[in-house]
Amino acid sequence: MKKYTVFIVLFFTLTLAPRVMAAVTTTPTPSKSIEASASGEKTKKLEELKDRLATKVAELRQTQRKALYGTVSEVSLVSLSVETANKNVKLDLSDNLKIVQLIKDKRTVLSISDLAKGDIITAFGQFDSTIDLLTPKIIVIQKKPSKHIQGKIKEVNKTDFSISVETNDTQVYVVDIESTTKTLSWTTAGGIVKSGFSKLTVGDTVLVTGQSVPKKDLRLSADRVVNIGSLSPTPAQTTEAPSPTSTPSATPVKK
Repeated sequence: MKKYTVFIVLFFTLTLAPRVMAAVTTTPTPSKSIEASASGEKTKKLEELKDRLATKVAELRQTQRKALYGTVSEVSLVSLSVETANKNVKLDLSDNLKIVQLIKDKRTVLSISDLAKGDIITAFGQFDSTIDLLTPKIIVIQKKPSKHIQGKIKEVNKTDFSISVETNDTQVYVVDIESTTKTLSWTTAGGIVKSGFSKLTVGDTVLVTGQSVPKKDLRLSADRVVNIGSLSPTPAQTTEAPSPTSTPSATPVKK
């Protein structure tokens, strides 16, 4: 009887145990799969962020804040070429660029269309040394070297405080007399003395030092005007001595 009982126990152990173990084996739940997927997505985003940061660091190493001074050699709607003391540098003109110039002692905001070949500028912005490209935030058009002319006053305009001066090569300049213009006169007695606009008259010879007015040919904004008066020689006045007249003789003429 005992043997028979042991046999039954062994039979059930061998046949039912695998089934019970199979039933006990757990399968991954959906929640664990979602967690694994989310973890992988976070890792991917972290790697992308690292790549972007590395790219930005590389860009910052290539660019630096810089000021540039030179003469404009070429102009387009989107770029400038500027000749510096060492080389030509290209400027990329963005929409938020600010352009200013000191005109008649006032800071004036201009546009890209006001830039011209030959302008002397100072530009401030980010410079990429790998391609010699400056992206400026602000451009200041500098005061050009003074221009000097000499000639005779052809017209005095008392309405807009200007004079027309004809030079020796027959070019006629319009000269604006500003509130800051120094007007002087030369006299034989006192040399150069302080003068004013009201003393300038047609026919006087003047020496003018000033700045070219942007986008206006043959027009100057005067820094200084020296009036040296009329250089036309005054005709010498000559007096003729009266010719001797014959006086009648008291002695009768013999026939």
